[in-house]
Amino acid sequence: MSMSIASLFLHCLYVDVHSPSHLSIFKTGSKFDKDSHFYNHPALRGSFFGDSRRKTVIPRRRMLAPGFSPEAIRRGESRVVECIEKFMHMLGAHAKSGRPVDLTRGFMCSAADVVMNFAFHKPYNALDAKDFQSELLVPVVDFMGMQQWAFYFPKLFGAFFTTMSILPTWIVEAPSKAIRTQQNCFQMCYNQVKDLQSQSTKSEKEYTASVFDNTFNPNIEKGQVTPCLDNLAADAYVFVLAGTSTASLTLITGVFELLDHPDMMKRVKEELWRAIPDAQTMPNWTSLETLPYLV
Repeated sequence: MSMSIASLFLHCLYVDVHSPSHLSIFKTGSKFDKDSHFYNHPALRGSFFGDSRRKTVIPRRRMLAPGFSPEAIRRGESRVVECIEKFMHMLGAHAKSGRPVDLTRGFMCSAADVVMNFAFHKPYNALDAKDFQSELLVPVVDFMGMQQWAFYFPKLFGAFFTTMSILPTWIVEAPSKAIRTQQNCFQMCYNQVKDLQSQSTKSEKEYTASVFDNTFNPNIEKGQVTPCLDNLAADAYVFVLAGTSTASLTLITGVFELLDHPDMMKRVKEELWRAIPDAQTMPNWTSLETLPYLV
């Protein structure tokens, strides 16, 4: 984290981010390729996020974008709510027993289950781990802090990750269980995408829509092609890791700020009590998005 902040500080110090020339290069929809140094991470290889070439990355992003549109998210609302309600029931059980809870891990597990259930229709069931200490997620997320170095030394870390991927399990686990766990996470994503791809040939009644629908049925006239299974798995891996870490960190930061500011906590509670008079009947997202203070 400190390295990211230092890089941002140096960037702002020596580059006029408001200059027309800078904006023309880095703005959304720019005709220029992205700077590969910021995306050349070994863990991102094969994914759309790790591709800095505009010509190849834009068609892939356009195929995936509809799966995360507001309409698609509303269609998948029930799957998201299912995971959230499960998490809330577990927190309630902790509260009744008086046991402390690791909210950081809890948010991480709930975010992972939401992402998996939304993207693949199969929750990872990370919430079932005792005290939210998921054997798959905890080592991977803890290891992400070290991966910042891979952006600075991509070739060195690329060779390291490649070597780790071909070594026997017992050798890999000796220096770092997290590396092996990361490989297992990628394999899980690979299997999930492979299963979705096999289902895409079924009839409309039998098939359940997923975020990869357009990649399985590309529009050739728009220059779209179906990426290979390894690249689709890399995309899925990015969704799981990025969705898990960003969502969980945002939630725990928000909770911390509310606990640190009782006046803010009081306002949020009062607004939610008015919006949800019956705890057994949750309003939909459209209703929650109209709450002025919460939003």
